[in-house]
Amino acid sequence: QVNSAVYHVVEGRGATVIGGVRFDWEQGDIFVIPSWTYHEHLNESKSERAILFSAQDTPVLAALGKYREEALATNNGFQTVKETFDVEKALAYG
Repeated sequence: QVNSAVYHVVEGRGATVIGGVRFDWEQGDIFVIPSWTYHEHLNESKSERAILFSAQDTPVLAALGKYREEALATNNGFQTVKETFDVEKALAYG
């Protein structure tokens, strides 16, 4: 999708794959999906729900006639996870 989004995890735990990188999340976390990036959300529990609240710029892009969406054409629409984001490693570089 051409839009970008900010997500807040209201409840539950899971992961989001963004451009082939897996980001694990839990209640209280906030994360961003950059524009033109394939992404998918995963609920890690079979018995508990995961609730994500998002704020997106989709309405603005649609009003300007600039909204586009393209499904991933390979791997039945699912991304291949190339790596898992390591927050400790990222903070060490900070």
